[in-house]
Amino acid sequence: NGSHLVWFAQHDSGHDFASRAHGDEPQNLDPKSTRHLGCYGERCRPPSRGAVANTRLLMRDWTELWFVFQQVTTTTDHIQRYGLFADAGGNPSTDGVYLERLAADTNWFTVTRTGSVQTRKDTGQAYTTAWRKLHIKKNGTSLEFYLDGTLVTTHTNAENIPLGTVGLTPGAQITPTTTTARSFTLDFFRLKGVVTR
Repeated sequence: NGSHLVWFAQHDSGHDFASRAHGDEPQNLDPKSTRHLGCYGERCRPPSRGAVANTRLLMRDWTELWFVFQQVTTTTDHIQRYGLFADAGGNPSTDGVYLERLAADTNWFTVTRTGSVQTRKDTGQAYTTAWRKLHIKKNGTSLEFYLDGTLVTTHTNAENIPLGTVGLTPGAQITPTTTTARSFTLDFFRLKGVVTR
């Protein structure tokens, strides 16, 4: 009948995913913490590659995605990605929507990728060890990428946004380019979806 169901998947450090029925923005769920959004004072070190949820979504199924993360180092011996991926183990995924820093990059880049063809845009934001808040938002037929509340790039449907029946999974990746292990802190994740029924 065209009605919509709004749903949320959310994760804070040390806690399981849970549905949230309130608010359109990620909230700091620990009032004792003033350091940054959603901080519980715990460090989450994900595996080198992996999905943060076992959910496969079509582009039409979600509307907004948030990550709060921190890099442990700015060395040039690893690749970093946050977003939605068709294959979490791919380097890179054949299809996806994500924030990326390749080993030689000094800035963050946004990527939309379909069938291994991609559009990659420089955010102008330096790759540092500061806490960052990534927000990817659908706006009509475009995707808007925000870093720390600032719109940094926009991708349109003509710029390789994966459409149709491609299933995407939210996740984070860190891939060392040497034998030195690397890590990052993923503190907060939230995905907002709308299902038409």
